[in-house]
This record gives sequence, C-alpha cells and structure tokens, in this order.
Amino acid sequence: MNWKHAFTSAIGKKLVMGFTGLFLILFLIVHCYVNALVFFPNGREQFEAAAHFMGSNPLVRTMEIGLFFFLFLHAIQGIMLEVQNRAKRPVKYKVSTHSDPKKVKWYSKTMGIMGVLVLLFLVVHLYHFWIPNRYQQTFTDLGEINLYDKMQAVFQN
Repeated sequence: MNWKHAFTSAIGKKLVMGFTGLFLILFLIVHCYVNALVFFPNGREQFEAAAHFMGSNPLVRTMEIGLFFFLFLHAIQGIMLEVQNRAKRPVKYKVSTHSDPKKVKWYSKTMGIMGVLVLLFLVVHLYHFWIPNRYQQTFTDLGEINLYDKMQAVFQN
C-alpha cells in the first residue's frame, strides 16, 4: 500500500476523519476553557490575557490556518465518504440497527446534525468575534478589540 492509496481508500478517509475530528475537538475544549474564564473570579483579566496571547502569538496564528484546513478537510472527507458509501450500496439494508435504540448510541444517529450545528455556531462566532478582531489588528492602528466587552455586548442581545 502506498501513501496515495492510504489517503484515498475508505479506511484512509476514515482515519483522516478521525484525526481531524480529534484535532477539532481539542481545539473546542481549549476554546471553551478560555471562554469559560469569564465566569471565574478575576475572569476579565484572565480572559483578556488568554485572548491577547492567542491573538498575538505567531504560533497560534499559524495554527489558525491549520484549523481552517482541518475543518475543510474533515467536511470534505465526510461528504466523500457518504457519497462513496451510497454508491457502493445503493439499496438500503432491510434490517436497520436503528430499530433497536439500545444498540445505537445517540451521537451515532445525530452526527450530521451536530456537525451542522457546530458549523452554524462557528459562522456566527467568526462573524461576531474573530473577523472583527483580526480586521482591526491587521488593517487599523487600534490593536485588538476588547473581546471581553464585545462578548458581554453580544450575549446581552
């Protein structure tokens, strides 16, 4: 098996889906932790320090590119796997594992819906926070947006 086949086979695509999914989950855990800092004592200072670190650290800024790449790759691989699976078996099975709820985990049945919800949240999040902050950092002399105040204003509405 060569490298090209390792990434184009069904198993290779599923491995890519798994690794990119793990990376995205790790990102979400760190991101949720930083956002949850607003609920702690001295949360403003801790949140602003973490936001400044992520907005000004070249390594983190470079990882943003990887994050977008992995998100795109994860979505494309998921679509390709679904199309490939339907092409290989155009006739559905007569017996569905979904008929016995004890055998199927909830996350297995809702994976597509959860992916769409995360994507919608990501679009809203980028629109409210990431794009304005990066725009102000890159194209103006004003520096970073005060993300703590911005977050409070957005969530009060």
